[in-house]
Amino acid sequence: MKKIFILCAVLYAIQLQAFDWGSSGITIVEKGEKDGKAELLLKDSKENPFSLSYTTKPDDSMLQSVVRLHGRFREWKNLKINSIKFFYEQGGLEISIMPKSFTYGGKELAAYMPSGMQFSYSYLLQYNFRINIDRLFVRIAGDFESEDALCSKIMTAIENPKEYIKKREPEYLLTKLEALEMKYQRLADEFYKLRSASLMLHNSGFFSSPSPIEKQLINRVIELRLKDPSLNRDKIAETLEKEKVKASSREIDLILKVYFNDFNK
Repeated sequence: MKKIFILCAVLYAIQLQAFDWGSSGITIVEKGEKDGKAELLLKDSKENPFSLSYTTKPDDSMLQSVVRLHGRFREWKNLKINSIKFFYEQGGLEISIMPKSFTYGGKELAAYMPSGMQFSYSYLLQYNFRINIDRLFVRIAGDFESEDALCSKIMTAIENPKEYIKKREPEYLLTKLEALEMKYQRLADEFYKLRSASLMLHNSGFFSSPSPIEKQLINRVIELRLKDPSLNRDKIAETLEKEKVKASSREIDLILKVYFNDFNK
């Protein structure tokens, strides 16, 4: 068992060295491991530094993607990188870029990115990060098409953040929808109380004080009228009598007046 363990360790060590960084113009500056996570400090042929961390060793294809993506980011015409970090996990890359400067359309975009830019890559490069505009955090997310397309999207968000959020941010729309639902429910409750008060106020006789009308009766009269708008008070009374629902003509008449603005007999 001990020999098998040693053999596996040797094979794993060989695997770590399998990728030829040098052929891609990359130099390993430093290697380390802590708490099961390996980290490589690297630099390209122009002495630009970057790092790669992983808990599970990426295959050569993914390592080649690291080299390729690093080169692509370094070629951006508007972006100067302060640091770029790659982290490999669950078959994909997470990429964090802290800009030194990011100028587009006369604006310094880096000033709006306190946490930098975050990208992910498995077979497609995507971005998902937030920019801070007057204490309003706006999410910038999507599939990466080009540097200009991303810069244009960021500029649109900076120039009109609220409109940008309304059109693109699902969380914002959900929050607004929930707020509208709460407002609708509050207004519906208030309207119901107002109608109930109106029914109660008018549901009185010469010798009797105002009394409430049963909610069940109100709902049934409304249901019948909505189902057949031609039903008048007498027809509704006949239906309720057949259903053995106790209701006076006054009560039916009041419900029709308050809920349907129907003052016909």
